[in-house]
Amino acid sequence: MQQCYVESKMTIVNEQEKDALSKYRKLVYVEFLEFIARFSMKYFEQSEMVELELCEKIEYVLDAMFDVYGLKRERQVTTIEEFSASDDDY
Repeated sequence: MQQCYVESKMTIVNEQEKDALSKYRKLVYVEFLEFIARFSMKYFEQSEMVELELCEKIEYVLDAMFDVYGLKRERQVTTIEEFSASDDDY
């Protein structure tokens, strides 16, 4: 889990600032999202569910996280496009 945390952190521009150390200890929202995705990939790495799409892995992790607090995630319909209308443009 520590590796996922470290890899999700963005670069801190000025490490000499007074509050630079606190920036290493906290995640901003986009870093938190990155952490959830990296943790989801890592969690299912040695699992029989390794072939799931990333969005499905994230759903399992979020369900487990929310369950701790007695919360339920609102189910979403996920559509994965194999080809895009703009693919021919490249």
